[in-house]
Amino acid sequence: MRTLLLLTLLAAGLAAADADRDGALRAVNFYVESDLAGLRQVFLPSANLYFPNDKGELQILPGPEFLDRVAKSTGPKAQRKLLSLDVVGRLAAAKVSAVGSNGVVTDYLTLIKLADGWKIVSKTFSAEKP
Repeated sequence: MRTLLLLTLLAAGLAAADADRDGALRAVNFYVESDLAGLRQVFLPSANLYFPNDKGELQILPGPEFLDRVAKSTGPKAQRKLLSLDVVGRLAAAKVSAVGSNGVVTDYLTLIKLADGWKIVSKTFSAEKP
């Protein structure tokens, strides 16, 4: 009987972990696919983007400004690919590669699961020019 209870609890825990991973993956896919409507749902208004400038100094771009730039972008979209997704409880980290005419950008997205779903709270990235 104890074995059955343990197996049931283990199965329930694995199902919850799969649901968490699926939810985090859905949020990251809005980013990978450059889905502006989806990005507006999953990027917290308080989210920031962090990156080094050419002088090696930290630059911070507010998330709403990033979304405005995405909305105004008219050029060809970079080809993004999810490289990894690590989910632990209500936290997740994703690594995404974007290849475009300006070079390769490596993004690290940090996500948190809130009452209304998975949200991107920060993006840190580095760009390698061709």
